[in-house]
Amino acid sequence: MKFHFDRVPKDRPILRPQARQHDPEYLARLGDSLLKGQIQPIGLLKDFTVIWGTGRLLAARMKPEITHLTAAVFDEAISEREFQRMRFVENQLRQDLSNAEKCQNCVEYAKSEPTMPLKQIAADLGVDASMVTRWLSWEKCIEQVRRAMAANQITLQAMYALSQLPQEEQAAALALALNAPNAAAAARAVRRQKNGEAEAVRLSRFKYPLPSGVEITVAGKELSISDLIEALAELTKEARRASDQGLDIKTLVAVAKDKARKGV
Repeated sequence: MKFHFDRVPKDRPILRPQARQHDPEYLARLGDSLLKGQIQPIGLLKDFTVIWGTGRLLAARMKPEITHLTAAVFDEAISEREFQRMRFVENQLRQDLSNAEKCQNCVEYAKSEPTMPLKQIAADLGVDASMVTRWLSWEKCIEQVRRAMAANQITLQAMYALSQLPQEEQAAALALALNAPNAAAAARAVRRQKNGEAEAVRLSRFKYPLPSGVEITVAGKELSISDLIEALAELTKEARRASDQGLDIKTLVAVAKDKARKGV
């Protein structure tokens, strides 16, 4: 794709709606920075529609002293898919982008070509496919869940768990998640509601033989299926960490006992 750099009047670029909402205080600070000199150009289509740099443009329009901005203007037509990809990548590089905004950006990109496979979306955006799955779960959530996510009242993990429920059950599950002490507990509360009767069955101890011949023993206070999932996920995480540190299994067990003793 060919483009050229140009100095354009700040009132000429055309803005399209996007997920990202810009805080006025942030724009004021950005405008002060632009007064000292523009470091990065904004990106424009041939018709001067803004691809990236919305914040810089809005900040410049707040400052009468700024009349022009440096822009990378594309000489060739760009597909909707490529437009959304470039906007997504530029936005994702921002440290202050919220999870809700990342979800909405990904949804917009997926809509640019509805038949695009999940793996292709992940490859285009340079992220893991599992992350794309979580971002796209935004579309399956009711408005109350989206608002909670936008307000940072729930995590991406909790929102994804809520999205797996029928929409008529999401409000009740959201209430459970909002009262949970942490992200893991929120996801666990949602899973318990989803599993329903399966959660009512609990065991204090059981053995599970694997086809490999390994037998796993799990013991605890009235464990449910969700408790088992949580415990095994935590164990897997700790085992991988120990492996990365070069620890053997005997040392892993010793470290775990020491942490339990200290209540860590």
